[in-house]
Amino acid sequence: MKIAFFGFEKKGFEVPNDNILKVADNKAFFISYDSVESLDSYDGIVMPNGLFESFSEHSSWEGNYVSVQCNQIKLLQRERQIHNLVNKGGWVCFLVEKIIDRVPNGDVTEKSCKDTDIAKKVLNSFDIRRHAFKGTASVKSTNDAFRRYIEKFGIAQTMFELPYIQDFENKILAKFRNSIVGIDLVGSYLLLPFGTTNYTKENFELLVNTLTTCISSYLQIRRDEIPGWVHEFEFTQEIGLRKDIEALFTKISSLENQLKQFEGYKGLLSQTGDMLKDTAVDFLSSYFQLKVTDVEDFKEDAIVRDGQGEVLVVVEVKGTKGGIKRKYINQLDSNRERIGVDTKTPGLLLINDQMSLENINERKETTVAQENITHAKNMNIVIIRTVDLLSIAKIHESTNNKNEILFKFLQDGGGLLTTIGSEIKLLT
Repeated sequence: MKIAFFGFEKKGFEVPNDNILKVADNKAFFISYDSVESLDSYDGIVMPNGLFESFSEHSSWEGNYVSVQCNQIKLLQRERQIHNLVNKGGWVCFLVEKIIDRVPNGDVTEKSCKDTDIAKKVLNSFDIRRHAFKGTASVKSTNDAFRRYIEKFGIAQTMFELPYIQDFENKILAKFRNSIVGIDLVGSYLLLPFGTTNYTKENFELLVNTLTTCISSYLQIRRDEIPGWVHEFEFTQEIGLRKDIEALFTKISSLENQLKQFEGYKGLLSQTGDMLKDTAVDFLSSYFQLKVTDVEDFKEDAIVRDGQGEVLVVVEVKGTKGGIKRKYINQLDSNRERIGVDTKTPGLLLINDQMSLENINERKETTVAQENITHAKNMNIVIIRTVDLLSIAKIHESTNNKNEILFKFLQDGGGLLTTIGSEIKLLT
């Protein structure tokens, strides 16, 4: 059996350099959190909960706040791979520490974060509530196969509450008093209590050896309980459920593609050169629905055209670690001349400036010299910083005629198009 131990270095474990460990007839492979390798080629996956989320505390006069960050695109990609694996008979084991579903949002209110990790989403799908607590080592294994694991790593910080109506198969694997702290859901999702302060390579190898042996024994017992030939009998609802699963896979794939597109747009804040130009052209075309074409003779130029191919706006795309300079405006004016249009044709200087600042708010707070704004107005050129273009896009996220709104600003005579709060202003 091939088992992927995924993301343990992100929890602080020292992972062996050879990335593979043989345990009896099984092989454990160590897959890093940032690896691009797909997880659905393995027989099973072991992973800690909480890999895709992080929490940061801050306070103000209104009280204490906790911000929750979640890498949604990575979460969805790995979730899809896990669904693929389970659908073909594989399994995943979550090593559960504390599951946090709500965080402070001031002294009075809280906000939910129930879908920021794969373990949470699996539990959500079965309508299983969880309750985090300080933790206990008084955990009892209710299944002999996991007794050795519980003895070494069984620290519970989360209790599970099953729904009143349980229309799914489950086996309780571990308890604290009368509370469930370890469970097997439909033979595909194992959730085990876990806790340690020893992140050495030796303890990690002990964890891998112990867990691999326990899971292998447990799955063998389950296979002996239900032989393969019985699956020749099939309920009518099984067919419908498989179709539903396939439909969900299709939807997940579509959502992943949409997320990838939005992630790609954010490259406007980090890219320069050809990559920045390509992203800008894609963003203006796909998001704002403008007809934008590259200009092959001038590396960083593009043109907005009408339906008949006539030039409407000449675009210059720049990336710089510094601010906006007069020469960038002049370069765009020169490009207009070489293309064969005069200053009556608007210019758009789209610039990713202040790239040395790796903070969006700090970028937005930087200023553009008034003399350059005035020069741009005189030359009928609209300057838009990429950080402002993304803000404009967000303001009009639900607007149908985004192209008309942006094009109107481009025809207003030049200056700096920026955002102040939820307002879009052309400064002259």
